[in-house]
Amino acid sequence: MKVLLVTVTSVLPEEKFIKVSVDGEGGYPIGVPYIQSYLKSKNHEVEYIDLILFPYHENARILLDKINSFQPDVIGFSVLTGNHINTFNLMEIVHNKYPKIRIVVGGIHATILYEQIITKFQYAIVVIGEGEITFSELLEERPLSSIDGIAYFSNEQVIKTKNRELIYNLDILPFPEHARITSEHKMANMLTSRGCPQSCSFCALNPNAKRIRRVRSAKNVVDEVEYIIKKYPNINLIYFMDDALLVDSKRVIEICNEIIKRNLNHISYQCQARVKPFNKEVVPYLEKANFRDIYFGLETANESMLKRCHKSITQQDVTDVVTAMKDSKIKITLFLIIGLPGETLDTIKETASFIQKMQKIKYIMYFNGQPPLLSVFAGTEVYEIMKVNKKIDDNYWPINNMTPSFTAEHSIDELNKLKEELCNRISFMPLSLNRLIHQYHMIPYVIKYTLRYYSSNPISFLREFIKKR
Repeated sequence: MKVLLVTVTSVLPEEKFIKVSVDGEGGYPIGVPYIQSYLKSKNHEVEYIDLILFPYHENARILLDKINSFQPDVIGFSVLTGNHINTFNLMEIVHNKYPKIRIVVGGIHATILYEQIITKFQYAIVVIGEGEITFSELLEERPLSSIDGIAYFSNEQVIKTKNRELIYNLDILPFPEHARITSEHKMANMLTSRGCPQSCSFCALNPNAKRIRRVRSAKNVVDEVEYIIKKYPNINLIYFMDDALLVDSKRVIEICNEIIKRNLNHISYQCQARVKPFNKEVVPYLEKANFRDIYFGLETANESMLKRCHKSITQQDVTDVVTAMKDSKIKITLFLIIGLPGETLDTIKETASFIQKMQKIKYIMYFNGQPPLLSVFAGTEVYEIMKVNKKIDDNYWPINNMTPSFTAEHSIDELNKLKEELCNRISFMPLSLNRLIHQYHMIPYVIKYTLRYYSSNPISFLREFIKKR
């Protein structure tokens, strides 16, 4: 069967189009490429069009041209919170012009709000949760009622079949197609696991993953690393997008040793990680494997707020991690979020004070625009808090393409003022008198950081570091 998979831009019609860079470092969707490679392994003819690469006003024309040339039997749309309105508009255009083409939608937004979507788009089928096996079964000649993990419209009602079992043996999946990579691209994305054992109040993943973490074998992971490097010799960085790569130190060491054994540490690696659990014995292995950056999720330094959002970490846990990384060549970042439940000016100042304490142990760079305001996704605890406070309801999603910020306790203006207060105390970018007043004592640490990581051209980096953007 011929299948066309589509990812749609999240940029609104009235917004300025920002072309996605292909030459530097930038993420790209990886869920749809997994679907593509799995369906190909089942002998289907599959093509993928990434409309994120094109301006919004050109999306419909480009998609219709592709349909005319490829003549697909099925079109699969990836529906995320940030692109759902644009995706739905294209679904309508396609369905009106080609009513015989089956339309399938998947993604985290569709998984959570499947009933709302099917009620409005009764011709569509929603894949709930992981899509590889489910989508493959949809291409078979069998009743929809016999396929687990879908929702569809029948007999004037939304039908949801029983939940699809999670894929526990991830090694059975073929490597994803890396459609975004061109001959100029420098960075590739990978997933070595799925799921996270935590239940953070702002994370939309747990309604499907159920806090169950599943992992690929070290050999399978490094096989894909080797495949990427051989197929795309221009790649010099691989980003492991796992929610919690470092929670299993034994497995991390196995992956690092396999990278080293195969001489694949001539390129760099970076990853996300949880603060806890973290075993400092993995650090030398990460260094030898040539990990360049590790991004730890802190969100706030106020321990009452950390408990409230279920992070299961303390300031001491963070201090232990930063201290363990103190002498490492690996750069670290502590992710922060503005406006978690309980946020006040005092908690912002507490977070700023703690971050400066960490920066004196090992300097952490915060670039212009960081950290973000707390985004609210359907299916999360903070979304339910917003509903209780009558700041949002389920009718928001069908008419609004923007992911809302958490405004149950503060207005957007107040949140932006809190953000500015924090940024003034932890980041020099863009440079201002206010930031110098709050951070003048941090300048020696910035200089040390610059000389350590940008020794080949420290003056140029410092200019870039302090200029307005």
